[in-house]
Amino acid sequence: MTYLQLVNSVLARMREPQVNTLQGTSDQEVLLIKSFVNDAKRRVEDAWKWSALRTSWDITTSNGDNLYSLTDSGHYVIIDEIHDISNQTVLTNRALENIKRNILRDNGTTQPYIDAYAVDGQDANGDVQLRLWPTPSTAIDLTVYGWKRQADLSADEDRLLIPATPVIYEALAYALRERGEVGGQTSLEVFAMAEQFIRDAIAHDSSLNFEETIWELY
Repeated sequence: MTYLQLVNSVLARMREPQVNTLQGTSDQEVLLIKSFVNDAKRRVEDAWKWSALRTSWDITTSNGDNLYSLTDSGHYVIIDEIHDISNQTVLTNRALENIKRNILRDNGTTQPYIDAYAVDGQDANGDVQLRLWPTPSTAIDLTVYGWKRQADLSADEDRLLIPATPVIYEALAYALRERGEVGGQTSLEVFAMAEQFIRDAIAHDSSLNFEETIWELY
């Protein structure tokens, strides 16, 4: 569903006129709903590791450099695993303090492999940085697997990646909290509906990767 369709879906449930475009509008109601849709999107995105938000980054290391950025990752990502494709290993996630102490102890020495990583802040573009250890001595191909929040919707045709119904009702609940009620429904009632829609969407999405929600003791 597009950004325009999402906003119009909320407006329709508020008994308000729908619009042909979101661009250049000065209608305060529409401006408010535009913001609420993105607020709701972030709320629903944070509720679950959605299949649609899975992504990966490819990194190739260079001699003597142990700090790398996840290009276009933004400040909100979840890292699942990092695979060393060159050496066919999986990196270990360690505390940043541990990584820095090991690098200090190595005193500038490098290795043709990587054992561990830690998130080390953001770069100048606001992208997540990874600190690797040991410091690589050669080109090593890494693949980072994880999840990334979709950028805020802005253009009319920007398409929502996650399920739309929870976002619509979450945004509607925000709007009703401002207004009071519509059609006899209060914001508390709509928030409860939104939570149920989120749970239903999670149940459906989890069935696509049900192995990831099974825990076994070894």
